[in-house]
Amino acid sequence: MGFCQTVVLLEAWAPRPYLPDPNGIALEVQRQLEAVGFKVRVERDPDRYFDRLAKGDFDLILNGWIADSPDAVDFLSAILGTRAIGQNNASQWSNPKFDALLDACRTLSGKDLAARLREALALVDENVPMIALFFGPQTVVRGKTVQGYHVHPFSRYSLYTSASRRTDAVV
Repeated sequence: MGFCQTVVLLEAWAPRPYLPDPNGIALEVQRQLEAVGFKVRVERDPDRYFDRLAKGDFDLILNGWIADSPDAVDFLSAILGTRAIGQNNASQWSNPKFDALLDACRTLSGKDLAARLREALALVDENVPMIALFFGPQTVVRGKTVQGYHVHPFSRYSLYTSASRRTDAVV
């Protein structure tokens, strides 16, 4: 069993918290796809990765995004919205109904918001524009002398006290 055409899998440009070994993962994806009949060529192109991402110069891509907002609408818009094609929407999936549902969600709350999000996610399930492989947990190491530090949900590390100058940093 085999397909004639070779698909290009563009490997992620560098290790990331959610993808610590891009080459190893790319080779494993290649192995698994070839086991079911696909021909896969893994390409590592860190110098042109973002240009190729914007242009859609690949068949498959290992890509990710670290959310900068806990808002589900912002998250879905950033990774699957039509306006995010050439940016974070690596799948280049475009669905006007999905976009309209997300736009409507921006003015809703409670049960109405939940219902519209379910509709939007049903479109994602139906079309499968991407497959989530990993979630990178946030890791924090601290000693006994560190007090008052709490893990921030957006990966912001703040090492300051009220008596010192504030030096927030986003990592």
